[in-house]
Amino acid sequence: MIVIASLRTEASPIVLREAFASGRPVIATKVGDIPEIVRDRENGLLIEPGNTQALGSAILEFISDPELAAHCAANGLRYAAENFSFDKMMEAKLRADLAVLAKKQGRESASRYPHDLTSSEKN
Repeated sequence: MIVIASLRTEASPIVLREAFASGRPVIATKVGDIPEIVRDRENGLLIEPGNTQALGSAILEFISDPELAAHCAANGLRYAAENFSFDKMMEAKLRADLAVLAKKQGRESASRYPHDLTSSEKN
């Protein structure tokens, strides 16, 4: 199993992607983007940051319930294949790049063709 016991914000930890892609069950704290990726008891176990009691309990739960650990690991692997493949990551990057470009082009055309023309400029 992989334990991500971050106390403060984590954008989207690479180790989480690596854990899912390697087919390992994951225990992670509810910080940053982690709760958007890890679904409790579906593809991992989520705990509150700094709660050592919950962390210990989650570790013992995976050890004592290998079916739950295997279920979470399999779903994590599936999630990685669907969301973290090279093609998916490149598609997401291209979408982000195109959105930035479209926004930039929108600002440039707005500065060339202002929408707030005075009445004398309209005639």
